[in-house]
Amino acid sequence: MLNFIKNKDAIWETDKYDVILVGTSIYCMLSNGFQSKLRLKYPYIEEANNSTNYGDLRKLGKRLTIQGKPIISLLYIAKYPHSKREFVDYDAL
Repeated sequence: MLNFIKNKDAIWETDKYDVILVGTSIYCMLSNGFQSKLRLKYPYIEEANNSTNYGDLRKLGKRLTIQGKPIISLLYIAKYPHSKREFVDYDAL
């Protein structure tokens, strides 16, 4: 069953879930929004993410699942973000 969190900051709800899926880019950047909060709350995910190759296009459409409580799965669905064009690779998604 999927639960969607609305009208509250999701970072305070993460301990209630077994698995958290996080869409991210292939550039090992967990620097904005929910991703940034996750890397601060669970520092081991940044270490795991940084162990992958920076900007490697082969990561698109792949995931990195990090065991812990909760299990966190980084979904590599985007290239480098750009404000003037679409940056999610929908085929990778």
